[in-house]
Amino acid sequence: MKIKNKKFHIYNFIYSIKNLTYIFSFPLILVFILGNIPIFSTISYLIYFYVTSILIFSIVLCIKLLIHINKTVYIRNTQVKIKSGIINKKTIFINLNNISSLFFKQSLINRILKIYDTLFVFPVKIYNLKNGIFLNKSQIQSLKNSIVGKDKILIFSKIKFYDFIILLFSYNNVFSFLILVFSISKKFQKILEAGPYIKIFFLLSKLPLLYIIILSILVVFLIITMKFAGLYSEMSNDKIIIRSGIFLSSEIIIPHSQISALSFKTNPINIIVQKKIMYIHSNKNKFNKGISILGVIPLNKCAFDKVYPLGKELFKIRPNKKSFFSYLYFPILSYIFALGIYILLFGFITKIVTFLLTLITLTWLFIRIYSFKNANLTLTAASISISSYKSFYFYEAIIPRVHIKKLKISQSPLQILSKRCNVHIYSSSDIKEIFKIKHLNVKNVENLVETLENSHINY
Repeated sequence: MKIKNKKFHIYNFIYSIKNLTYIFSFPLILVFILGNIPIFSTISYLIYFYVTSILIFSIVLCIKLLIHINKTVYIRNTQVKIKSGIINKKTIFINLNNISSLFFKQSLINRILKIYDTLFVFPVKIYNLKNGIFLNKSQIQSLKNSIVGKDKILIFSKIKFYDFIILLFSYNNVFSFLILVFSISKKFQKILEAGPYIKIFFLLSKLPLLYIIILSILVVFLIITMKFAGLYSEMSNDKIIIRSGIFLSSEIIIPHSQISALSFKTNPINIIVQKKIMYIHSNKNKFNKGISILGVIPLNKCAFDKVYPLGKELFKIRPNKKSFFSYLYFPILSYIFALGIYILLFGFITKIVTFLLTLITLTWLFIRIYSFKNANLTLTAASISISSYKSFYFYEAIIPRVHIKKLKISQSPLQILSKRCNVHIYSSSDIKEIFKIKHLNVKNVENLVETLENSHINY
């Protein structure tokens, strides 16, 4: 598909000058610094500085306007060509077949102006267009037509209200954190009252806890609604398309070959309601950390094969029964510590701390026991899948073998004696999250590594 050269939307110019207003703060800074010198302390010099700032602002504004006027975008088939420059001409070529992902985002202002904040994400760090560009609807449609086919397969249908509520409580921990903080603040009003720098916090702590809980729910619900309402995902031409949001709507297009990992995160709430959230991992960008939500599915359902073929199972490792205590000793030590505080110390604060540590320990034990029951490391013809725990949640992940950048095996002194080890799997370059499983039999892991080596996979 071919369209004529089109000028960039005027909002690109407005966005580029948004930081120029800081120029007008320089006169005040200069007067503040040089104010102790009599000649610089007069109003006339302040006026002089401001006139100079206005002149500098006007010159920079004119230059940026000329740059904007001479900037065009040209879209043809799978290539985007961006021309810019006044004296020194510059042309950027973007091959849409080589991008890691393509993001479109609309804020409320963008929606009114009918523009999209567009970001091209590359597999390696390329600093051209690292902040994205603002394109209009016809330009966006041309981009989509260039890389996405007309035939689309639905992966996850539009999110239902019940699943959306689960997403609210599972995705964001702000709600739980606020309730915990204000609950504690109610118990420590006398201590808070004595601190001169936390009067605002103290005033908030005087509000009825029910109001705080309701307010917290509404704020978090509003944020999640703006970001994830209407979430659904499709597949077309080996591309994954994820759309979500109302006032903060977004759309991401990820080539199938650029999927670095797929994962589920399961916390106690997910286990109770028998639902979990599925994530897709790709290169990070300014809009997110490279992790996007695909959908909410039943707890006992895999759904990896909807996006990436698992392949034939070649090798599977599970922690043996002797590893059970290794999963539990940290939570048990935490509870012993809580009991020690309760025995050795006295007072109301001690009881509160002991209660909170007990609550945390029980949650921790629950996740560790659940993880021990379900943990495994599986090698297939196309991928490595892993199920394990991380802090206070259980996770499952599948990493395509072509995206395994490093596999590390580590042992603590106790693990050396018990012939167990931890396996760390590193996915593609921009993913800092490490997929890790603990307390596996060393001999089994060595056999898995040997199978990988025989498959001629570099890691």
